[in-house]
Parts: sequence; structure tokens; C-alpha cells
Amino acid sequence: MLLRCNNPKSTGYQHYGGRGIRVCDRWMDFQTFLADMGEPPQGMSIDRINNDGNYEPSNCRWATRQEQNSNTSRNVYVTVDGRRATLADLARLVGISRQRMHQRFKALKRGEDTKALLRPRGT
Repeated sequence: MLLRCNNPKSTGYQHYGGRGIRVCDRWMDFQTFLADMGEPPQGMSIDRINNDGNYEPSNCRWATRQEQNSNTSRNVYVTVDGRRATLADLARLVGISRQRMHQRFKALKRGEDTKALLRPRGT
């Protein structure tokens, strides 16, 4: 978190510090960070709730890899039956690959009901 926000030589800096993402002053001290966030639960790492926001107590949580993968700016969100979900989430629900779900999404005609994305595998 500190490296990717503060060190221009760090891998990924351009996606964090390079685009203005900062770590709050309070978290420059590890003990304060630990007091705010606690120990990470098994299998979780820090995640920013708002990807355009900074690393700060009100914008961070411990999240699983799957939660983090669903919380990126690369995701495509759709609303089906009033529920907002990523294409990856819909693919898991239907039992098809993300790539196949993306193909279905691209094939939707303008104004077509998004329920068509929920067709069972093989249809």
C-alpha cells in the first residue's frame, strides 16, 4: 500500500500514487493503521471500497480476492431484475466462463432485457 502509493519505481505505482491515490497521514504509523483496521482475517487483504478514493479508515476494509476482483474499475456492471452485479458474478451464477458471459453481454441488442444474460449453460 505504501510502496504503490509513494514510490514511483514500484510496480503498479501508475495505478495508485501516479493517479493521485494516497495513504492517509494517520496510517504512516503502522501501529495506528493496526489500531484502525485490526489484524487481517485469514485469506483477506486490504481493499479500497471506492477505487478512486484514498487509503483511509472510512474507505478501506478487509476483503477476499474474489471481493477485490469484483471491485475494480475494469468490471462491467449490469442490472438484472433490479440487482446490480458484475458480469463475472453473473457468469458464476449461471455456470459459464467470464469470457462467455462477456460475449453474451456484447451480443445484447440495445434495449434488450438483461435477463437474457441468465440463460442456462448451453443455451
